[in-house]
Amino acid sequence: MAAAGLSNLDVDQLIAMKVQGITPAYVEAMRATQLRPGAEHLIAMKVHGVTPDYIDETRRLVDGVDVDRIIAMKVQGITPEFIREIRESGLDVRNADDFIAAKTMGITPEFIKRAGQRGFRDLTLGKLIMLRTVDVI
Repeated sequence: MAAAGLSNLDVDQLIAMKVQGITPAYVEAMRATQLRPGAEHLIAMKVHGVTPDYIDETRRLVDGVDVDRIIAMKVQGITPEFIREIRESGLDVRNADDFIAAKTMGITPEFIKRAGQRGFRDLTLGKLIMLRTVDVI
């Protein structure tokens, strides 16, 4: 692991990495994404199925992506398809925090479409969250 760029790992981190199947090759692949995750991030990324391809595609689509946001997006089930569908629905969101908020609040392309069908126009993420919160739609 030291040769892959990780040093000063404690026994618990090494055990967790072994249990999750984290190899030096995985570490090198993740560090090649330029996110520079540490041991705890690598463990979380492996647990949640984060891959270099997921990172690369998400970074192409979303602003403000760092290692914590990548993990949060993956935990919430935010896929590149979800990102594209949200954008195609007309909602202008660009950064990771907005996609995380949308997903956690149940703002889906279908919800956005229903809001439009009910006459709501010029909707922002904040307005959609408000509609969802007060259960208007």
